[in-house]
Amino acid sequence: MSDFNFNLPQELGSISVSTIASANIISPKTPFTIITGNTDIQTIIPPITGLHLLYFSFAGPSNPAFILGGNIVFPTGNPLSVQSLFIFALLFNPLTKRYSPLDVLAE
Repeated sequence: MSDFNFNLPQELGSISVSTIASANIISPKTPFTIITGNTDIQTIIPPITGLHLLYFSFAGPSNPAFILGGNIVFPTGNPLSVQSLFIFALLFNPLTKRYSPLDVLAE
């Protein structure tokens, strides 16, 4: 990425934030992304090929979910419903080419 180095540790205050509309397939361009809309997310196009974290927050009256079938896996096997006022961290495993949720962080 030209505007952010995913390989360097960053403080939350220095992370670029982008906003994109929810869709079945999303392609975040920064480590922290605000998602608008209510379409469920099934696949995330990785911004880099190596190990990384992406953080998502959802804005809007109705929130989408991360659903099964794409490159997002869930420890419980169940889709992850999202809520406003939460930050979701997803870890990308370059060996499996899949994202896994780390935890839900309340604001």
